Amino acid sequence: MFTIREKTAVTEIYPDPPYDVKAEVGDARLALTWDYPKWKGYSDLAVQYFVYRKEGEGSFERVNRKPIIRDNMYQPEYIDLWLKNGTEYSYYVTAVDPLGRQSQPSQTITAIPEDIVAPSIPQNLSVESGDGVVGLSWNMSVELDVVGYYVYRSLGLDKDFEKLNQNLISVESPFYIDSTITNGVQYFYAITAVDKSNNESPRSNAIATIGEDKTPPDSPTNLTFEIESRILKLKWTPSRASDVVGYYIYRGQTEDIQPRIIHEPYKDTVFIDSGYQDAGLTPGKSFLVGVSAVDRSRNESEKTTIEVFVPDDDPPLPPQAFMAENVEGRFVKISCGRSPSLDVALYRVFKKENEEESQMIAEFDKAPFGFKDTSVVKGSKFQYYATAFDSAGNQSKPGRIDTVLIRDYSSPPSPRNVSVKLIEKGVRIKWERVVDFDLVGYNVYRSNIPSGVYKKLNKSPLQGLEFIDSSGTIKHYYKVKAVDSSGNESTRGDAVHAG
Repeated sequence: MFTIREKTAVTEIYPDPPYDVKAEVGDARLALTWDYPKWKGYSDLAVQYFVYRKEGEGSFERVNRKPIIRDNMYQPEYIDLWLKNGTEYSYYVTAVDPLGRQSQPSQTITAIPEDIVAPSIPQNLSVESGDGVVGLSWNMSVELDVVGYYVYRSLGLDKDFEKLNQNLISVESPFYIDSTITNGVQYFYAITAVDKSNNESPRSNAIATIGEDKTPPDSPTNLTFEIESRILKLKWTPSRASDVVGYYIYRGQTEDIQPRIIHEPYKDTVFIDSGYQDAGLTPGKSFLVGVSAVDRSRNESEKTTIEVFVPDDDPPLPPQAFMAENVEGRFVKISCGRSPSLDVALYRVFKKENEEESQMIAEFDKAPFGFKDTSVVKGSKFQYYATAFDSAGNQSKPGRIDTVLIRDYSSPPSPRNVSVKLIEKGVRIKWERVVDFDLVGYNVYRSNIPSGVYKKLNKSPLQGLEFIDSSGTIKHYYKVKAVDSSGNESTRGDAVHAG
């Protein structure tokens, strides 16, 4: 029995190769994508893909360990990790059927991974200010490719930030000392992290601080003063310190008791001190005046002090309780109390008669005091007053001015032998001379009845011993009285008429 066999040529069918392979590079990674035709039916046998990679001039090796399944719903891709940034890699892709037969390779693409992702922002920045320095610290970055940090500073959030360090701060030393600050100025600080590929993170949130200046400025020099009308004018040479914002002014009795007389630092180097409520400084007193410099941090220099004497141009208050009394026309009794002023060194008593100049009649170095003025004449009128003098020679105004009439209260003897006679010219009245040491004359009085009201006929005391009443009649009654220098009249006087 014969068997007839025919030879048949078998043609193997391989999947079509992928096409349009693309690579997207990243930080030590690469993402491959490619295209593949939609499934055509049972004759289309590609079910998965193989990815091959070559590093530099090396050989291609398959890199996907897990199958990359063909799926019409999604574009195929492969993520290649743990690559070396800056190294050239070549890739191609094949399609694979169920029997493991691969298509022809896709086109080969070349890519170089690079780090273009900035590291994360450093955390927990803190600052601590000192005298002329600011210390910064922050948490160390945990990212493996971070190699250091930059520190930035600004004078305001709305102003540009300046990089302070040109060389990176070591990743393991997350701190920085800024010794270029000006004390008393507010600064804002921020930091960034930098990786191996020189990618720099965004700046951290800015933190503000002010350099804590503990160094006082130099004292002002050449302090001088002038005084006019109790107003003190101070001048000085400015402090040499560059951060001085003004000066404090002090005035007191001693170094230990020297209160500050202004609240805020004074900007100028000339100061006018008008005293409390602008009433001027107390005359006759010495003061210690000090000036100190104040910087932006309110550090205060040592005071420059000068002693100031305010000339005494203020007269003391007048003496109190001044009194001058006439004593029986024989003398004037004078008494005087103290002046309320504390710096009185002398008291003087003055006497004035009529329009004459006042004459000093007594001087005392303390009060109260009293004395007698016996240099008086009956019938005279004097003014008395006292003034006080202080240690600077200023004289007070007169206190009370007493006007004293020098007189006694004893009546002179009455005229005797008064006679009245009707004559051609009227009525003539005569009397005998009265002997008295201070007699100044006589007054003649007339009335219509003996016990009536008598009217004085002469204007001034009569010097003679008779008087003619030209309008007198036989019906009138007359009295004559003697008058002394104190104005006292004799008390007796019988009524006499011409009948």
